[in-house]
Amino acid sequence: MHTNTLTRSIMDIELGIQNVARTVTFSTEQSADEVNNVIAEAVENGKTINLTDDKGRRIVVPAGSLGYAIIGSETKHLSLIHISEPTRPEPIS
Repeated sequence: MHTNTLTRSIMDIELGIQNVARTVTFSTEQSADEVNNVIAEAVENGKTINLTDDKGRRIVVPAGSLGYAIIGSETKHLSLIHISEPTRPEPIS
């Protein structure tokens, strides 16, 4: 029997879209630098911003519609996985 510890970093992102009252808020496993580079390249080239959230959903925003982006701080999520050996049932007499 042993326990594995998995740590993954989650980055909170908020995108404000021009002329839209609600923000697009999600979490991603991408780093702040990766998110910043994706947004900067899309804005510079007039393309779409393509990001993936921590659930695997794609967030696609036309760069020309972006009002602002808040790239939050990283939080660490710790998962413990307990792995045990299979047990054999005792025979019933």
